[in-house]
Amino acid sequence: MLTSASATSLSPQTIVIIAVVVVVVLGRQLFTRSVNPNTLWIVPLLYLIVGYTSLPGNFWSEGIIGPLVLVAGLVIGLGVGVVRGAIIHIHIDPDTHRLIVHGSVVSVLFYIAVLAARVLVRVFTAGAPAPILDAFTIGLLAFTVGMIAATRLCLYLKYLQQSRIAVR
Repeated sequence: MLTSASATSLSPQTIVIIAVVVVVVLGRQLFTRSVNPNTLWIVPLLYLIVGYTSLPGNFWSEGIIGPLVLVAGLVIGLGVGVVRGAIIHIHIDPDTHRLIVHGSVVSVLFYIAVLAARVLVRVFTAGAPAPILDAFTIGLLAFTVGMIAATRLCLYLKYLQQSRIAVR
């Protein structure tokens, strides 16, 4: 249950920031955008680097829980990313050979669900011991890395498939 301390952990500024992020994500995902297929790997790599550098210094020596949460978050994120990648529609611009990505409402709902999970974890774990907070943070970071990497990989595989069809 929410306590009075955890219920007040979301300030009005935080709520406004979350609302702005949701609106920006909705705007970016629901409209058609052009993507260079050769740069699809950059964002997952950046998330991987940020996620790895965000791990606590004692992460690997504190026991099995941290690595298990990391692997679970990554596997679940990969699964969600594959579903997201399958839902997103693409086609190739014949002139520029760039990927034209058409977002979907379901794809946006995945982003909102991840954002909501982060907020809920923050609210429900307010005042929790540091190892629990670290485990949730690690799990969500791994989930995000897995989701973005799998989505981008699916987009790239769709690009390869469509470019082979276009060559024939």
